[in-house]
Amino acid sequence: MKLNRFKDGKKFAITLSYDDGNIADRRLVKIFNDNGLKATFNLNSSRFDDGDVVSSKEISTLYKGHEIACHCFSHPHLERLPLSEQNFEIYEDKKRLEQLTGYIVRGFAYPYGSYSKDTETVLKANGICYARTTVSGNFFFPADFLYWNSTCHHLNFDRYYESFKAMQDQKWQFGSVFYIWGHSYEFDRNNNWDLAERMSKSLSEFKDAWFCTNIELYDYATAQKNLVFSADNSTVFNNSLHDIWITGDSGDVIKLDAGKTTRIK
Repeated sequence: MKLNRFKDGKKFAITLSYDDGNIADRRLVKIFNDNGLKATFNLNSSRFDDGDVVSSKEISTLYKGHEIACHCFSHPHLERLPLSEQNFEIYEDKKRLEQLTGYIVRGFAYPYGSYSKDTETVLKANGICYARTTVSGNFFFPADFLYWNSTCHHLNFDRYYESFKAMQDQKWQFGSVFYIWGHSYEFDRNNNWDLAERMSKSLSEFKDAWFCTNIELYDYATAQKNLVFSADNSTVFNNSLHDIWITGDSGDVIKLDAGKTTRIK
């Protein structure tokens, strides 16, 4: 038995994360939507309606079908702030984003990739369950979701795409995640919107991949990790609200219904 399947029994997961809420998000969201991709957009709520940043009025419609997550109220270097100021930056951003979206915001991305020893305490106190760093280089889940490293920045997409594509035909043991991050304004700055188009089209062609937001991936991974097995691994209780898929000893894909006990052998 292996915990290496994603939603609907898919072997792989693909998720994207974009920061700062620049007006270029409008073009990027359309590209993602046209290709069936899902992303997480990390926003600074103090910057809305500020020229080159999306407006507060469009938040709930522009990002519909995607996830909105915190990126601090004003995008500070957190490691330079005392605990009380860090708490203000995270709490105020979360509160305002929740007022605009109508749902509980549970995700976060570190501004500048910076944090101090106090940041984890503040994140947990504010109900944040995952936080993305600016460190990249792997296709797997983090040991600690409050320090979630991505696979690559989109500028390095081509190199990592070839590695990910090669994994499709290899014998694998663990579910692999292709996690890409960046800023939409970089496509304007570098005049390379063709990269956004090509990246999205290439990702959409992976038929054995689950396209998900960061929070969807976090919730699935957490539910899968919390499965309860009998001593002989013949029976499993899925005590979550999410259906989970695993690979049985014979290689068959098994669906574990949310809130139910399933005999798997």
